[in-house]
Amino acid sequence: YGGVQCSTDAGATWTFRAFGTVDSDHAYVRAIALHPDETDLILAGTDHDGLLRTRDGGRSWERIDAGLPTGAVHSLAVDAHTGVVYAGTPQGVFE
Repeated sequence: YGGVQCSTDAGATWTFRAFGTVDSDHAYVRAIALHPDETDLILAGTDHDGLLRTRDGGRSWERIDAGLPTGAVHSLAVDAHTGVVYAGTPQGVFE
């Protein structure tokens, strides 16, 4: 917990990428979404650390959950045509 495993060789090897954010030791990943055009842009929905984003393939992470209820993000989707992100939380779906 507190990060994700990343592979750049179709799963032959894996590298742990820690979130490094506040309370990230308890940030269990519940959802992950990849941007359709930008391969280094990854979103992670967590139980306690909200919505996180990396723009460098997981080397660094930032919280981007302003406007979302605090806590859990259980599902994520990225519209391939518009880039709009949808986040599913216990309080509902947010755009």
